[in-house]
Amino acid sequence: MHKNWLDPQGHRSPAQALRKTQLDWIGDSDARKRDPKYWAPFVLVERG
Repeated sequence: MHKNWLDPQGHRSPAQALRKTQLDWIGDSDARKRDPKYWAPFVLVERG
């Protein structure tokens, strides 16, 4: 997620970065990464 969030070309909010990361894992060729038990535990915690 950090790679997607901190990418200077990405200009993503933390929520957008998390969503992109989840979609990347879901679409991965590695069956283990597609399994929700690996990508679903990631949560977004923001301080306002």
